[in-house]
Amino acid sequence: MEVTKATPEYILERMVELVQSSVDFDIFSSTRREDVVLCRAAIFVASRGLMSSSRIAERFGKNHATVLHHTKNHEMNA
Repeated sequence: MEVTKATPEYILERMVELVQSSVDFDIFSSTRREDVVLCRAAIFVASRGLMSSSRIAERFGKNHATVLHHTKNHEMNA
């Protein structure tokens, strides 16, 4: 069995696919509904160690400050 190193972008895409397939709404919508925001925030926090907040934000069409905000809130609530 051949093992290949997954890129951060690949891992982020797989996380997005997994979350998106588990919910009945679009996690890319620009709504502020709590369930949508929490799904996006979970992906932001999980992928923060893989890549910069700017790269994560770019994938979601958000500002890097949004990613930092969710990461900070997660750390405060942990």
